[in-house]
Amino acid sequence: MATRIEALRDFGPRLKHNKTLDDRDLAQWVAMRTSMNPNVITLALLELKAAIVYHALQGTPLKLAGLFRVAPTIDRHGNIKLNLRVDADLKDTINNIKHYTGEIQNRANIGMTDEEMKALWDAVHADDPLELE
Repeated sequence: MATRIEALRDFGPRLKHNKTLDDRDLAQWVAMRTSMNPNVITLALLELKAAIVYHALQGTPLKLAGLFRVAPTIDRHGNIKLNLRVDADLKDTINNIKHYTGEIQNRANIGMTDEEMKALWDAVHADDPLELE
């Protein structure tokens, strides 16, 4: 019997990602909008990384208003990691599907109930029906 996760993997809505924007592409984009030199922007991004590393190793959280807060944490085994919290307003802005202009695969299945998902799955996979707990 198939699981809900298998059905969601096949029929659930998914964002189709474009090519990843790297630091050079981002620098070009910011330069286009600000008339700053892309090399200066690239250096500033590298310095931002260096600042995060330096301050995290000092135990100092860093907050970039409107973007994120990053803070070092430690687990019980002594592994130090970074905890990244995205700014609430940024999350709210991104979470509004009305503003999303990218491609959504299986868009019609947004909000589908478990029973509707089961019917869709079972129609395609009659030999492996979906089990809803």
